[in-house]
Amino acid sequence: MHFSFQVLLAEHCAPTLAGVKPGSLFCWEEAGDMPLLRQEIRQWSERLRPYGICFQILRLCREMRLALVYVYRPAWVNRIVRQPAARRFLQTIGYTKISGLQTLLPQLAKRLCLAETFPHEIGLLLGYPLNDVREFIRQKGKNYLCCGCWKVYQNLDMARQRFRLYQECSRRYRKTLAEEKSFLSLVAAV
Repeated sequence: MHFSFQVLLAEHCAPTLAGVKPGSLFCWEEAGDMPLLRQEIRQWSERLRPYGICFQILRLCREMRLALVYVYRPAWVNRIVRQPAARRFLQTIGYTKISGLQTLLPQLAKRLCLAETFPHEIGLLLGYPLNDVREFIRQKGKNYLCCGCWKVYQNLDMARQRFRLYQECSRRYRKTLAEEKSFLSLVAAV
C-alpha cells in the first residue's frame, strides 16, 4: 500500500516535527527510480527548513523500490553526536570521523548499505538514550525492561513518559490529517 508523503510524515515523524524528538525514520515505496520521493523531499524541505527540519535519504534500494528517509533537526542531532560519551561509543564501533552530521551521516549511510545487520547505533540519531542503544547492541535486543519506540534497559520511567509524549504527538498529527487540515501549524520551530 502506498501512502502520501504527508501521511508518512504525520505517522512516523510527528514527534520530530513537534520538536520533542531529534530525528525519525520512515520507509518510502515507489515504482520507478524515486522521482516522486525526490520531488516530495524538495517541496517539504522548503516548507520545513524554517522550522529547522531536514531530510536525508539514508538508503535507496532500486531493486525493491524502497528508500529509508531520515527526518531530523540538525542542531539537536549535532549536539547529541558531539557529546564525548556518544563520540567514544561511535568510535568503538568503527566510526572514524565524528565532527558532526556532515561526517557521520555518510558513514551511517554506507553502513546501512554494506552491513549484514542493521546499524542499531542509528538510535542515537533518533534520540534514544545512549545507554539503551549501547545495551541493545550488547544484549542483541534481549533482556530489556520495556519495549516501546525503542527497547529500554535503564530509566524505565523516563522512557515511558517519552513514549506517551510521542504517541500523543502522533495522535494529534493523525487527527489533523483526518480533519483534512494542514499539519504545518503543529510543527514546532526549535
